Amino acid sequence: MTTQRLRDNSFKGVIISSLFILLSFRSCVVTAQSSIDARDKNIFQKVKVLEDSIKKLHPRKFPKYVGGELSLTHYQYSLKSKIGELSKLPVSFLGTNIGGVWGNPIRKTKANAGLYYSDASVPYTIEMVQASISTSVYFLRLKKVKYHTVEPYASIGLTFQKNTYRGNYLSTDQNNNPTQSSSSSDAPLLGRTNHELVNAALGVEYQLESPNYLFVHLFAEVGYSFAVASGSTRKDFNGTSPTNLSSFSIGVSFGTFR
Repeated sequence: MTTQRLRDNSFKGVIISSLFILLSFRSCVVTAQSSIDARDKNIFQKVKVLEDSIKKLHPRKFPKYVGGELSLTHYQYSLKSKIGELSKLPVSFLGTNIGGVWGNPIRKTKANAGLYYSDASVPYTIEMVQASISTSVYFLRLKKVKYHTVEPYASIGLTFQKNTYRGNYLSTDQNNNPTQSSSSSDAPLLGRTNHELVNAALGVEYQLESPNYLFVHLFAEVGYSFAVASGSTRKDFNGTSPTNLSSFSIGVSFGTFR
C-alpha cells in the first residue's frame, strides 16, 4: 500500500512538474515574442523616420518633368515689304511642331522646330520653317505649389523663322516666265528671308499624371510675336518682314517625372 501510494505521489509530481515546465516555457515564448514585437516596432519606426527624411530631401510635391511635345500651330500676320505684291499682304500658315520639354510644377521650358505652308487664302506660295525656345510659368503656383484641374500659364521665348517665297510676281521673273502658278513644285524660287522674333503667349494646360511617374499634359495657347531682326538672300526682299504676328496652338507634352 505504501509503495503504491509513493508511486501515485511520484506520478502526480511528474505531472505537476511537467505542467510547471510547460507553463514556464510558454511564458518565456510570450516574453520573447513581446521582445521581438518591440524590436520590430523599433526598427519600423527608424525606417519610417528615414523615409520621412528622404521625402523631405526629395519631396514628391516638386517633381522634375522630362519628355517630348507635339503641337499644331496656326500663324497669321501681315507682310511689310517694298515689293508691291507682298506689301500689306495678309498671310496665314498652318504647320506642326516637334520638340522636347523639361521643368517642374512652377515652370516649364521647351524647344521645338516646325514646318509650315501658306494656306489657300494666300495668292503666292510661301514656305516657312522655324525653331524656338520658350519658358512658361504657372502663375497660380508662384506663391504656393497647389494643383488645379486646369493650369493657366504665361510664356515668353525666342523664335527663328526662315521663309521661302515662290512665284512669278517679280519683274525679272515675269519676263523669263510669264506663266503664273501657285504650285510650289512649278513656281520658281524668288528668294528667302529670315527673322528673329520675340514671342509671348497665354495658355491653359490640362495635366494628367499616373502613379508610375508618367505624365500627359494637353494645352492650348494664343501668342503674339514681333520681329527684332530680319535678313534676306536677295536685294528685292530687303525689308520684307512680318508684322502683327499672332498664333494659336494646341498640343500635347508627355514623358516621365521624378
